[in-house]
Amino acid sequence: SLQESPSIRVLFCGGVYPHKIKHVWMGSPAEKAGLSAFDTLVAIESIPFNVKNMASILSRKKPGDKISIHVF
Repeated sequence: SLQESPSIRVLFCGGVYPHKIKHVWMGSPAEKAGLSAFDTLVAIESIPFNVKNMASILSRKKPGDKISIHVF
């Protein structure tokens, strides 16, 4: 199943590929950061990525805050 992250406007593939980005909205914070479809998100703020902990990590940030991400 597909999972969307509304705060950064990214759609993840889900299922077997929960770390893979399926779509990045134009003009979104994710696009401005250089993320694109088919990138694989490895870590956010040096914490290994999973869809469940992403919401927790991002909820501690304010719009405009910078975060570190690791992609493959």
